[in-house]
Amino acid sequence: MTIFRKFIITAAAALCAIGLLSSANAQSFTITDLGSLGSYPVQAFSISSNGLITGNSRVSDTILQHAFYTTGNGLLQDLGTLGGVASVGNGINSAGRVAGSSNINSTSAFHAFLSGANGGALQDLGTLGGTNSYAYGVNATGRVAGYSNTAGNGASHAFLSEVNGGALHDLGVLNGGTNTFGNGVNASGQVVGYGNTVVGTNTYNHAFLSAANGGALQDLGTLGGNLSFGLAVNDIGRVVGRSQIMGDVSYHAFLSGANGGALQDLGTLGGTSSNAVGINSDSMVVGDSVDSQNARQAFLFTITGGMMNLNLLLDDPTWVLTDAKGINDNGQIVGYGTFGGRVHAFLLNPIPVPEPGVVWLALLGGAALLGRRWQQRRARA
Repeated sequence: MTIFRKFIITAAAALCAIGLLSSANAQSFTITDLGSLGSYPVQAFSISSNGLITGNSRVSDTILQHAFYTTGNGLLQDLGTLGGVASVGNGINSAGRVAGSSNINSTSAFHAFLSGANGGALQDLGTLGGTNSYAYGVNATGRVAGYSNTAGNGASHAFLSEVNGGALHDLGVLNGGTNTFGNGVNASGQVVGYGNTVVGTNTYNHAFLSAANGGALQDLGTLGGNLSFGLAVNDIGRVVGRSQIMGDVSYHAFLSGANGGALQDLGTLGGTSSNAVGINSDSMVVGDSVDSQNARQAFLFTITGGMMNLNLLLDDPTWVLTDAKGINDNGQIVGYGTFGGRVHAFLLNPIPVPEPGVVWLALLGGAALLGRRWQQRRARA
């Protein structure tokens, strides 16, 4: 084979590699089983910017679920309860402070909690005057978002706490509604959730986003149907959730514009419904969707690649990922799926993909080497 032919073959291979690398499907992930507190099922719900994780696990076959904290090393720390038998961890920040809920003492009442740093002792956040409260999100300063019964237990209202789990502030309701539910909070204190609102002569649940520091609630509308639910928000106010679509009772995942702008339908994995539950600063979205075979599948959505089945991006085909719940700015994803016939929590770590420029540098280096060899052969001829 001549030097020239070798160069052509090398160049063609490099160009093919560049084309493959530019494909959205070039991203793949390794998977880590997060373990359990002694029994299954286990579910992971949130991951912080530095890879700290929370969720819940059964403690034994006879004890209900407990919230956990982990660094992703397969060892779960039991966060205990507020005196009752069950708890769940729903949100976590980079200090390892977990927001969630637990029943108190031996009663059936649940209270929102915020843990100490690195899964420390649970702090009861109280309520807005009613019996129950639930926490779902926490930001870097320890401001917690969730919802609580109000006095008399006649309604549930979204709340935002002061820093480090301080006093709860009632965020009120949407136009003409009676109930709101908070699901997440970003760095500026914008709370995302949903609440009922009057539309014509009917009342429907609509997604909302608050102004900074738990300010006025903005109705985000729907994808054309009657109902929508806001579930997570990033630091520029882009909201994800699910909404009914026009002329159909099915739900599709949505992504809003910045600060609660227009809703974008993210579609599905081939089935009738999808649900978006996590978002990072790059507007990468995770959730779950029904595929064309009516099977539940975890998905990753990116602006350039669209919605992708995470099972097709996985390096281990023995897992079936059904629910992706959280994604951080490093592209790490947590959720749960089935492994060995049981529900296990997982951590996905992205496998680095070489930049196309790296391939070009290798190609140029190879071309230079082949050129020198060609000159050496001519000199000897």
